[in-house]
Amino acid sequence: MTSKLSELDDISDVSVDVASGTVSFESESTTGTQELKDKLKALGYPAVNEKNGLGDKAKSYDSCATGRFK
Repeated sequence: MTSKLSELDDISDVSVDVASGTVSFESESTTGTQELKDKLKALGYPAVNEKNGLGDKAKSYDSCATGRFK
């Protein structure tokens, strides 16, 4: 996940803490921050203040399982 997020423009120093369920990063713009949030949601990890429905949970499971097989 870290490598996928680091590929985004205006995003650097990405760190994922699985235990706490947090992602930290540096961004030079609000556009970069929004792109990162959108990417996380597409991977099944919505922001804390966003809805996490069954579809999001399935994406999260799929994303995690795919990452383990690579």
